[in-house]
Amino acid sequence: MTHPKRIAWLTDLHLELVSSYSQIQKLCKRIKIEKPDVILIGGDTGTADSFADYLEDLEHLINKPIYFVLGNHDFYGSSIESVKTEAQRLSGGSKHLRYLTRCGVVGLTSSTALVGHDGWADGRLGSAEKKYGRAERLPLDR
Repeated sequence: MTHPKRIAWLTDLHLELVSSYSQIQKLCKRIKIEKPDVILIGGDTGTADSFADYLEDLEHLINKPIYFVLGNHDFYGSSIESVKTEAQRLSGGSKHLRYLTRCGVVGLTSSTALVGHDGWADGRLGSAEKKYGRAERLPLDR
């Protein structure tokens, strides 16, 4: 990757709540206006059954390198293992999508790098592991 000059950071998009594809298109137009070299997505793109489709939509509409990690909502409706496997599959077969959690250290400049780590916590409940144990058993948001 060449050294990026502009980075767009998106997080908690929750695209499963967006009512139409045209709204996703508008978001991508706004991002493109800023002329980023790289997009970072900090998780909660969708839910387990939708995050991959939404990432593919963003890739198609923005056509720039997209580094992403998974957030707690991305796991809702499935197991952690299967969602991470899907993220890896998606990244491996894509021109621009990179699952940052599995990429290792990504150098941007001689003194700056990206390191990704999936997040699993619910800020309203404190430590998810302490409260519920394994993440697969966490309740969905009400």
